[in-house]
Amino acid sequence: MKLYATEAHWQTMDSAPREGRILVAIKSTFDGKARVEIRRYDDDGYAKRPKPYWASDDPSRARIDRQDTPDLWAPLPQV
Repeated sequence: MKLYATEAHWQTMDSAPREGRILVAIKSTFDGKARVEIRRYDDDGYAKRPKPYWASDDPSRARIDRQDTPDLWAPLPQV
């Protein structure tokens, strides 16, 4: 599956909001598929040497999330 930023409302991560808002993110995988996740920007401000990253809702994944930046994002749908 190829990902195209121009389809639907997906945008590249460089345009994603960084004020802590929760968003839907998509990450391509090594086998050509895609994984959709809920992420938010974490500025890692509490750390002595902050390393900002896109955090998932699972704090135990922080190490993985730091190395696994999503490819595209979209705002959460309005309900």
